Formats: sequence, structure tokens, C-alpha cells
Amino acid sequence: MTVLRLGVVADDVTGACDLAGVVTAAGLPASVLFGPPSPSDVPPDGTACVVVALRTRTAPVASAVAESVAAGRWLLAHGARRLYQKYCSTFDSTAAGNIGPVADALAGLVGGRSVGTPATPAVGRTVYQGHLFVDGRLLSESPLRDHPLTPMTDADLVRLLSAQTPRSVGLVRWPAAGVAVSETAEHVLLDALTDADLDRHAAALTDGSDLLGGASGLAAALARQWAGSAPPPETVPGHPAGDVSFGDTRSGDVRSRDVSFGDSRSGDVGFGDVDTLDVRFGDSDTPPGRVGGPPYGRAPTHSAAATSQRPGGRVVLAGSCSRRTREQIAAFDGPVIRIAVDDLAADPAAHPGDDPATGAPAHAVDHRTAATHAVDNRTAATARAVTIAIDAALAAVHNGPVVVTTSLPPEELRAVQERHGRDRAAALAERALAEVARALADAGVRRFIVAGGETSGAVTEALGIRQVRIGAQVAPGVPWTVSAGPRPVALLLKSGNFGPPDLFTTAWEVGP
Repeated sequence: MTVLRLGVVADDVTGACDLAGVVTAAGLPASVLFGPPSPSDVPPDGTACVVVALRTRTAPVASAVAESVAAGRWLLAHGARRLYQKYCSTFDSTAAGNIGPVADALAGLVGGRSVGTPATPAVGRTVYQGHLFVDGRLLSESPLRDHPLTPMTDADLVRLLSAQTPRSVGLVRWPAAGVAVSETAEHVLLDALTDADLDRHAAALTDGSDLLGGASGLAAALARQWAGSAPPPETVPGHPAGDVSFGDTRSGDVRSRDVSFGDSRSGDVGFGDVDTLDVRFGDSDTPPGRVGGPPYGRAPTHSAAATSQRPGGRVVLAGSCSRRTREQIAAFDGPVIRIAVDDLAADPAAHPGDDPATGAPAHAVDHRTAATHAVDNRTAATARAVTIAIDAALAAVHNGPVVVTTSLPPEELRAVQERHGRDRAAALAERALAEVARALADAGVRRFIVAGGETSGAVTEALGIRQVRIGAQVAPGVPWTVSAGPRPVALLLKSGNFGPPDLFTTAWEVGP
């Protein structure tokens, strides 16, 4: 029987897959369970790390705490030796939470402090003197300051966390490692500039009862300790080894491309029986502790042309409005199908509807619940804009990958939120992309890239996916996965800010 070394409570779907991917690459086999665990759920055989992927990052605090505690109890009941709170590498949260309240509750389960860091140098997230840097810039000066749900306008992690909890917050400053026995703070944050720093922290934290937490960087370091795999090179992305200066970064051209389509139905995609999906992962001889797949491992043995001929179709569903996702859309050379939130808001069929329990209007409802409830209602009418997008994707997917997106640049996004409300706009977009996913899967599409945490949650729930196994990483924190069950679906669920600009074109080359 495999020892469950690490039980992880993740606050969103893409973050869960990110952590599971890097932990698996470090030599600790991981699996992801979507949604709060049920009593009948059990960890898969051969799994040393189980990640419970919740959708609590922007949920009401009470709901986020309750779901997180239930997940933590399930993990501990199934033998997890250490509990880990996974949150975003950019500390996505507000003054109300949810990082602090969830950390308070989970630390109470294990009877210790919480100790962690969002530092993930492999993707440009570093912490110095308690301040979070993104690609060499302060968090508050990065594109995350314009995040549609959790705008991050402060880079001081101690100040951010202190606003979310009544408990004391301390900091272990670089180059110190681990947590001193004399440290009395109930929440301890860790500076880290390189993966070597994280490895030193992990070596000091592998034993004990404290709640561990942060992004995927510290989890990967813990996995390396337990698996005995080699640490990655001591570099900060964009800098030579040992150079930890914080320079500026420049973004690429994010001009978009709109493609117009008619609304006549094109019929079944006709990709054959679902059993034709090859669930083997892409080729890589990358050793444990390194990510696999181009440009991180050797090239796959099959050609891009052969990939395009495999049954199952290839569709990107992009709900994230992050700069990197917009760059990836701009770099994509295939058809881009855009769904306008304004069109959804004007169509009664697209409205999630009032909360049946409270009678509250849609914009006041937790947008996770609103989006999911609407998708699960199979008798609900489908918005015309969604029907057009589905028809267009079905017509185009025969010829190669297709992008379907609701993504907007910051100025247009703010205008949409002002017109329709932040939560309602998010619910409309998530529901639309989830409906597109369900319709395409019903038609035979079996390969999806999904950009954005909330979008990924809505899509996996709409497809009825409860558990996935982890495959090759396309980039740090961006692994392919395959769902369990009789109708396997290949999914690459990525944080909006992750992955190279050409991801939507090249990721298929190492996919299942």
C-alpha cells in the first residue's frame, strides 16, 4: 500500500493540476479529485499525493472554510501524513480572504501553525523581505493588479495575510531556512528566491505537524525530499544562476483576431467511438525532478501532422483575461471564436437565474453555483451566442485546433463588469464556455485545453469529471491529465498566467 505523504486542499482547479504536475515530475505520484470528497471516494492505488481541487478562491468565506475543512478531514482520514493548503502563486485573495480564514481552520485540524510561501521560481514568482515578485516586478506593479476578481494592489504578504486573520503573522527572511523553534507567530511566511531556497525550507519542514502551504513550488521541494530526486538548477527565470536581481519584463503583442461565423448547425463532429482515445501520455525521457515535453524534454516521436489526424478533436476554451492568456490567443494561428458577454447578458436564455433558495438576483449569487446550476439544467435554453459558437467550433474542428473564448483586455473587461456586475459577468462567461465544452464532448471531442481557474472548474463539473491522473508537463505547472471513467477526456487545465505564448499551438504535440 502506497503511503499518502501529502494531502492537499487546493482553492481552484488549475492550481490543483499545477501542484499535482510538479509533484509527479519530482517523483511523487499524484492524482486530483475535483470537488468536495464524498464518503465513497478513496485515493487511487499508487498515489502518494492526493490533491482535492475545490473552487473556493472567490467563494463566500464561510463556504470556503467549510469545504476546505471537509476536504482536510477526508485527507487525514485516508492517512495523509502532512496537510498542505494550496493557494495561488500570486496570493490571489481579498481583505476578507480566503487564504487567511482557510489557513486558520486547517491549522486547527492539525494542531499546529501554518507555514508556507507562494514562491515558485520556475514560473517567476519569488518572495524577498516578505514582498512577492512576479517575473521580477512587484506583485502590485504586475498585470495581476488588474485581476478581474482579486486585483492584487499590494505586494507585502505579511500585510495581506494580516488583514485576513486575527492571528499573528511572521516572516522568515532570506537567506534563513525553515522555522525557528522560538518562532511564536501562528502563520509563518517564507522568503525564497530560487528552488534551492525552497529545497532548504523543505528539508527543515518534512517532519512535524504544522500545516504547510503556498503555491506549487514548496510542494515540489517537499516531493523532492521524499522522493530523493535531484533539485532543479538554481536559477530565477530570465536570470543566470545566482542572479536574483529584479529587472523589468516586457509583454508581447496582444492584438486579437476575430473570426465571424454563421449560425447554421453543422452536425456531428464524427470522431468515432470514445474508445479510440489513446490515453498514453507524450514521450519524454526527462528524469524525475524535471518537466517533460518540448521545450523541457526531448521532442515527441509523433509529428504534429500525425497528432492532427488522431481522433477526438482539439479545442481550447479560454475564459481567463490574463495578459498571458491573451498573448496565447494572439499567437494562435487557427480560428478564434469569440463569445461576447454583452450578447449573453442580453439573451434571457443565458441568465443563470435567481437563487432558488434565497430569491436573490443572479448577480448576487456565488457565480460558481450559478454557472454550474445553469449548465446542469439540461432543459434550459441555450443562448444564441453559445449556439453560434458551438456550431462554428463543430464546423472548424475537423481542420485542426480551435479556440473559443470570452477573454477581454482590462479596459473592455472593466466596462463589461460595470454594465453587468462582476459576479454576473463571470457567471455568464463560465456558463457559456461550460455549455460549449459539454456540447463538443457530446459530439465526440475528447481533447481540451482550458485557460483560467474558474473556467476550468465550470468545465470539469459540466463534463462530470471527478478525478484525473497526471501526465507529461508541457511547461512548469501545466500538465496534461486524463479523466477516470468509461469516457476518458484529455484535459490541460492551466492557470491564466501560465504557459509559453505558443501553448495553444504546441501543447497538442505532447498530449495524450
